[in-house]
Amino acid sequence: MFAYENPEDLFRWCKVPAEELPHHPQAKVKLKIVPTPQAVYEEFANTMIEEVKTNNHSGRPTRWILPCGPRGQYPIFIHG
Repeated sequence: MFAYENPEDLFRWCKVPAEELPHHPQAKVKLKIVPTPQAVYEEFANTMIEEVKTNNHSGRPTRWILPCGPRGQYPIFIHG
C-alpha cells in the first residue's frame, strides 16, 4: 500500500524542490541528499559501521535486513 491515500498528495510532494526536502516542515522521515551514487554507498556503509560499533560497545548484537542490490556499500563496510 502506498503512503498516500490520494494521488494529489503524492504529486504535491513531487513538486517540492530537492534542496527543500531535507528540512521540509511536513517531512515525516529524515532525508539526506548526496551528490553521487558513490556518496550513497559511503553514507550507507558508514551508518552500518557506526551501528556495529555502538552495538558492540553496548554488548548488543546487530541485526539487519539488507538489500541485495545495489551492493556498492558492502566493500566499504568490509574495509571500514
